[in-house]
Amino acid sequence: MKKMNRILPFSIIVLFFLSFWLRLDAQVTENGFLLRPGLAIQIPSDAPSSVKLAAEDLARDLAKVFGGPAPEVVRGTGHEYEIGIRIEEPGLVDVPRKGPESFMVTIEKTDTSMASIIVQGNDWRGCIYGIYEISHDLLGISPFWYWTDQKVRTSSEILVPWNWKRISSAPTVRWRGWFPNDTAMLSPWLDQEPDRLHRLVETMLRLRMNFMDVGSASPNKGLVCALICQDRGVTVSFTHTAPLGSHLRLWNTYWKEVRKINPPPPVLISRIDRFREFYQYFIDLAKQEDFELIQTMGFRGSSDIAFWGITPEQMQQDPPPNIYWDTTLIPGDSPQTWDAKAATIQFFMNLQYEMLRDTYGEVEMPPIRAILYHENADFFREGLLTPPSGPKTIWTFVAARVDHFPEDYLQDPRIKDDQKIGYYMNLQFTPNGCHLANGEGPWKVEENLRIVDSSRGYFNLAVFNTGNVREFILDLSAGAAALWDLENYDSDMFIENYCREYFGHEQGKAIAHLYRSFLDSYWQPTKSDIPHFPRQYIFQDGRCARAIEYLLDRMELPFVPDPLQSGTNYKPGEQFRISPEDTGESTQIEALIKGMGQAAISFNEVFNEAEKILPTLEVDRQQFFKDNLMVRAGAMSAISSALVDVAIAYRDRTDKLARIRLLESAELHLEKAWSLLKSVDQGKFEGWYERERTFNFKSKFTGIENILKQWRADSSRGDSDKP
Repeated sequence: MKKMNRILPFSIIVLFFLSFWLRLDAQVTENGFLLRPGLAIQIPSDAPSSVKLAAEDLARDLAKVFGGPAPEVVRGTGHEYEIGIRIEEPGLVDVPRKGPESFMVTIEKTDTSMASIIVQGNDWRGCIYGIYEISHDLLGISPFWYWTDQKVRTSSEILVPWNWKRISSAPTVRWRGWFPNDTAMLSPWLDQEPDRLHRLVETMLRLRMNFMDVGSASPNKGLVCALICQDRGVTVSFTHTAPLGSHLRLWNTYWKEVRKINPPPPVLISRIDRFREFYQYFIDLAKQEDFELIQTMGFRGSSDIAFWGITPEQMQQDPPPNIYWDTTLIPGDSPQTWDAKAATIQFFMNLQYEMLRDTYGEVEMPPIRAILYHENADFFREGLLTPPSGPKTIWTFVAARVDHFPEDYLQDPRIKDDQKIGYYMNLQFTPNGCHLANGEGPWKVEENLRIVDSSRGYFNLAVFNTGNVREFILDLSAGAAALWDLENYDSDMFIENYCREYFGHEQGKAIAHLYRSFLDSYWQPTKSDIPHFPRQYIFQDGRCARAIEYLLDRMELPFVPDPLQSGTNYKPGEQFRISPEDTGESTQIEALIKGMGQAAISFNEVFNEAEKILPTLEVDRQQFFKDNLMVRAGAMSAISSALVDVAIAYRDRTDKLARIRLLESAELHLEKAWSLLKSVDQGKFEGWYERERTFNFKSKFTGIENILKQWRADSSRGDSDKP
């Protein structure tokens, strides 16, 4: 957002006390004043576009409530009603914890018959949060109103008590972000209507999130998203694959389209001059657009893999890697030894930090984070990689892959008390984690954040991989609430408030318990090894999908009692995390049948209970309840049952007809799961799951049908399996 980067320096923060007045056709009463149609919303003449857009959102919400035209949003003074702007010294907002983004919303009685609502923000974004607080608290508009198709309760007037006010201290965690990643359903849906990306960013602001990972600064996607974030007051950041907004996938584009050099030069680590030119272009691009930035440093491949790629030997492994990349973008002079690879990443981090500092200067340079993911985490743990340090650097640690918990390197002595640290947590993880249904839940999110907060360093940034958003509304809401006020956050209290807000007071508590039962239904294939950290390891729908695929691929191969081995790009045991001894069994396949069998029963019990609750809810709340909980439970029950059937068919080799019946049953269960998901493809989300490719129902049906075709042919000839 233009002008917002003026508030970035931590040592000198100018706090704007914005008086934002709603001048109302209001009636003063003894108990308060009445908001009625016929009001004007006045904002300062120099307010950025983000404040104007938030005010227009509020005007739209007021129009919904009053059932009339939207109030006018006017800038500056000179109108019928007076507006005041007060720029004061820092610290004059009367909040317990002063700092960026804090705000106050209060009532001011202007005369005997009129009153005003004033929003005072410590900065422009604090003002924006205050505007959305009015929408939420006075008008009843929920943060995810667009995603839930919330029906607004209309009224001809709203009584605002004289003692009504909202005061919010500065957030616990300074930077709170989303990374919409693995967006097979979300991206095509956003592309259908340009306004949808605005609504996505509006949702972030309503939750008081403040930055988005936009991928890279690619013209076709990342830059477009960054510009909308800028307009709406959301800080822009880039992912671990896109240092300084660049990406190796953009290497050829840069040389051919910007530098007019074709063919483009090869990627060579030894040609630092080329990398300097490449990086400087993206630094200058972001500076030219005047983005408020959190920059990124690192060195990763053209896909989400290490810069040295995947070797031909790894490509021959069983199972083969589910990774696609341009081999021409692997540096031709990549080092061969582990230590040299770490030294290469260290060099590029140092180079990127220095280039950013030289471009902006020490004071004006934006924050920059090193993301310690995958090989970077291993290098850091082994002492081979130490990111640059300083007041602008944020060492961002990443939750363990597939299963999401903080790893032990957060206690590394190199992390000094004043070193800002960040945390990246996947709520969705492709291809093996949650995808069709949320699985982490508020309690696990809270435990992650509390461990990070109690670790070494200063907890300054957190980002959630949001996936397709729609399936993760509960977890995203919990994460946002915890990051804003971690000291006072409590998941038990949060879930009850969440359920009352979205499903009504009468059934709120019962639904809160049902959500907990849903999350507890996930099979835990390995016991937790972090004290007081329940559900550390769970078997998400992505794991179910991969397990079904692996077992179908091996259905005609000799039986192996422990068939599910980690593929390329995973550490041994990481992909499935099945510890038979923790489940009372001796083999993977027995543990899988037992654990997923119980999961299927538990998920089905949640589904049945949800079916009973559904008709008791107000009609306009039923669809979101069905979408966000009931259908997820039913789909997970069916998917779990399908996996059990496939696993038994893999194990029991003596009776081909029985195996045929098992795969036919598995197919029916998958058809049920697909049908349930398709049942919530309606309204603005029509066609949502037609784009689903990660679980990939189509490939499962094809795989099962191919095997059944062969087995049925064998049976008709009288062939049978050998014991």
